[in-house]
Amino acid sequence: KRGQEIFLDNSLAKCNLCHINAGATANVGGGSLGNANFNTGVEDLPDQPARLTGEKVPRDDGFGRPGDGTFNVPPLVEAASTGPFFHNNSIETIEGAVAFYDGEAFNNSPAGQFLAGLDPEGTGIELDATQIVAIAAFLRVINVLENIRQSVELLEAVRQRPRSAQVEESLKVAVRRTEDGIRVLEGGGLHPEAVAHLKEARTQERRAARSVFFKGRHARQAIGELQAARGLLVGS
Repeated sequence: KRGQEIFLDNSLAKCNLCHINAGATANVGGGSLGNANFNTGVEDLPDQPARLTGEKVPRDDGFGRPGDGTFNVPPLVEAASTGPFFHNNSIETIEGAVAFYDGEAFNNSPAGQFLAGLDPEGTGIELDATQIVAIAAFLRVINVLENIRQSVELLEAVRQRPRSAQVEESLKVAVRRTEDGIRVLEGGGLHPEAVAHLKEARTQERRAARSVFFKGRHARQAIGELQAARGLLVGS
């Protein structure tokens, strides 16, 4: 809950200004900007992994010819499972990606200076380490909630039509979505009870895939485990 509160606080983390409802739509106070482009200073990060190899890596100048230094705002609902982050893969974890916005590269960038200009005290984004972890935990949880939603949707189709030609593929995808949720939570050391339900859901999904006569039964049991995990995450 705390991570969500910080995410939505336009005077603290300011995340929601550019990622309304964890999406890719920006609204900085003057109405929706849609899916906007910003220069966030990612190219100014020191010690970028690709450049530490000694190889000559050209600077990415963003959109346009020549580039204007801006990059498109991505949605965040499934961001936690899509690392490494940013256009140059410079950050490996979602925690590191959140921490970027507390650093000099962002706060000295055109986007960072723009946000500071909107702040009554002229402050950009200043977060403590615990606040960074809390936001990342929130992003991990909403990622897993989306994984659960997708898995349940697939399993409901299996339960209702267990002999459909699409059943095998639906179950394979459901397993992958559930496994993604397990990895995302375990990667942040979060919600072990929910992870246990997800693992049991994965077991039932695999049993459904192997079963000839009881696909619907195992799909129903998997749905129950997924819903139990969701209840724990939403209530946390």
